[in-house]
Amino acid sequence: LKKHLGRVERLKIALGVQSAMDEGQGFETIAEYIEAGAPFHWNVNDSKLASKTTVKTYWVWHKRFLQACPDAKLQIHHRFYDDKKKEAVFMGTMKATNTGPGGPVPEPTGKTSVTEVVLVVTFNSDQEIVCMTKIWNDACAYRDLGWPVEGATTSEE
Repeated sequence: LKKHLGRVERLKIALGVQSAMDEGQGFETIAEYIEAGAPFHWNVNDSKLASKTTVKTYWVWHKRFLQACPDAKLQIHHRFYDDKKKEAVFMGTMKATNTGPGGPVPEPTGKTSVTEVVLVVTFNSDQEIVCMTKIWNDACAYRDLGWPVEGATTSEE
């Protein structure tokens, strides 16, 4: 049985998962904290992105995004934990510059995007992450990066 975790511990787990994502670590580094098949929700303009519906498939996409934009990082401005909903919420700014290979255009554009992000991480009573929700304007980010809005997923997808 997993030890009952309080708000501070859950917030640390959620921050650790976000940090691992920003660093491009493999999914296996955080898999123990994620319920198998946990959904990933986001309202995006790119239909190919919309197909990333689990935390794991989103993780794979994000790793590829980091190949095209190796400096991409979420700077968290606010964070809090709601005990009643068992949710960690992060609000921040995503800054990314397309300097690497693998984006949706033949060559890196060298352009930078700065967009606001809200990330909600929901836990179950077993202390696992059961859902992640990202609120992000992908169309704005893509335009800033010089990428087409539709179909701007990274290569190899």
